Amino acid sequence: MKHNLLKSFAVCLIGTLAVSMSASPVATSKWSNRPVVKREHKELLTKDTNRHLWRYNSAGVQSLPSVNRLAAPAVQAEESEWQTVVEEDFSLFTAGSEAEPDMTNILSSEGYILYDYVHTYGWTAVSVYQAGGCAYVVGDGISMLMTPVLDLSGDNGHFKITFSYRTSSESTSVYVMWGSGSSLIDGRKATATTTWKTGTIETDGGVENMAIQFYADADIFLDDIKVEQMGVVEPVEPVEPTLDAPSALAASDITSTGFVANWEVTSGATGYLLDVYYYENNEPQYLLKDEAVAATSYAVTGAQEGKVYYYTVRATDGTLVSEPSNEVLAKAASTSIGSVTALPATEVSDAGFRANWTAAENAAFYELTTLSLYTVPASGTFTHDNETFDRVTEGTESSPVYGAIQGALNDYTEYADWYAITPVMANGKIGLKNYYMIMGYYSMLYTPIYFVESNTASTVTISMDVKRVDCSAATEVGVCLVNAATEEAGEWQFQTLTDAEMTLSFEFEPTESYYLAIGFDDPSNADYGSTGIVFLDRVTVEQANLSAGDQVIRVYAYDMPYNETYCVETSNKRDTEQFSYYVMAVTNGESEYLYSDPSNEIVVGTTGSVDAVTTDSSRMYGADGELCVETDAAGVVEVYDAAGICVARQAVAEGTTGIALPAGFYVVRLGGSVAKVLVK
Repeated sequence: MKHNLLKSFAVCLIGTLAVSMSASPVATSKWSNRPVVKREHKELLTKDTNRHLWRYNSAGVQSLPSVNRLAAPAVQAEESEWQTVVEEDFSLFTAGSEAEPDMTNILSSEGYILYDYVHTYGWTAVSVYQAGGCAYVVGDGISMLMTPVLDLSGDNGHFKITFSYRTSSESTSVYVMWGSGSSLIDGRKATATTTWKTGTIETDGGVENMAIQFYADADIFLDDIKVEQMGVVEPVEPVEPTLDAPSALAASDITSTGFVANWEVTSGATGYLLDVYYYENNEPQYLLKDEAVAATSYAVTGAQEGKVYYYTVRATDGTLVSEPSNEVLAKAASTSIGSVTALPATEVSDAGFRANWTAAENAAFYELTTLSLYTVPASGTFTHDNETFDRVTEGTESSPVYGAIQGALNDYTEYADWYAITPVMANGKIGLKNYYMIMGYYSMLYTPIYFVESNTASTVTISMDVKRVDCSAATEVGVCLVNAATEEAGEWQFQTLTDAEMTLSFEFEPTESYYLAIGFDDPSNADYGSTGIVFLDRVTVEQANLSAGDQVIRVYAYDMPYNETYCVETSNKRDTEQFSYYVMAVTNGESEYLYSDPSNEIVVGTTGSVDAVTTDSSRMYGADGELCVETDAAGVVEVYDAAGICVARQAVAEGTTGIALPAGFYVVRLGGSVAKVLVK
């Protein structure tokens, strides 16, 4: 028997929308430590800004002969044929000295050396600093200097690297490693002493989209790095210089008419542009716009009492302007949050509707959840999802874009409620990468939750196109079906990626509400997941043997309005599809956000919610297996299913009348009253 939609499916969503990073309780297979519970942690997870930068493995590389650094290198035969691909003399590293390097950060949050310090923007680094005309690379075990992305595929991949180096210790090994993406191509090592030396590497194996790394076992200094090829060379792919967006901090000294906005220093910035605003009809109304500030705080005055203000800040160096910071709520912490009542939708059409609700006391903003109720029009196999990730438009397989450590993928999918842990993006694909596995964070992809009301539905099949990159042929992809109501996971199923590209399919016996969890493991991986990605595309979820008239419920959209109304777009609405929504109010507490209970649920296109509907002379509500009508006067009740077909028409007398109906949603008309009622 189907549960009340709000109190079952929607509450189930609220209870399972976060991904637990701890071991999952229920799975009984070898992957019992994989997280299967979809949850959204409210605490802030610290982001490792250089997590996409790692050293290539230098084990077993050949030693490189070197000579003392020369003021003018000897001219080699056919020297004129060599063409410079990229060159850096670090003459812009003016601060500090070899005796006392300047330890001021010169890196962006993504690891790029700021454009003021290099002649070709695109060099990246970890723990690299200025040392009076050369680069100081800290010997901390993770530091390194890396060239911009290069195309060295010309001249059959033949190229030359020249560089100067020394150490402040007695002796250490210096490594020069080159690769494409996370794949090592080759490398060399040399012995550094306290005397400057020049190393030259002439080798083959150059490809498109590669980079060269320099690092050592101890502190080193690097200078005069040059990469050359013979013949016509491909220019370095330009990287536009940027400023990091500031990190906005909590407001302080909050009063009814003002507050102090705060933010952190941004490397390379000479000033900041501050925006302060409140929302009206979900559009910002500015108190301050592009207010120039030299410091990292600003006293805001003139705020209107009763308005909830926010602020963002951008960094500038006089030429470049960063993206906005995170948005900060400038409101004193609350100890409670009021309730919210959803109101009937307005402006309803096939293209969308306007959701409405009452204001909640202390609310700073709202979470609006739109649900889809789809009546299956024909018996057979039903496709829940065919997700192609076409909205992923950035990144490549060799240089993917890193997503949040965990979070929703709503910006990348056709329908809401896809979720992932440590995903990476590559133009049309979602990748899984276990780069946090040492901390117990295994990379996972979760489908939306599907609630299926059917007496005949059977096997759930999930299929996907899979490509492994920098993974061994022993890599396994695992999938399990999770009961969304109980959070219990079934047995994991596994398939081995014997080929680099495969189409996989898994079958499961369903529960009434469920989702699927997807992960991978490479038993040959020895670097704690720093390399190795499994890309997924065309993830299709189907369910066999649904009957015409069965109903499928899922999340259609999540939105975060600031005011008490919001326009929801439904441009991809299908025939026989209906929408409903509910709202939660949110505010800032002393240490975490406070959430109200979910509101009543409103069915779009009707005058009421799925709860009991009462008028001056009648009351209509659903019960187990029947529609109940209480009325003060005799009349005729008409009942329509989700497809608009009249399934019952019955005269009712004064008092209470029960009309037997299968479980489901119905539009009920009695006299001049029309309501949506759920029969359990």
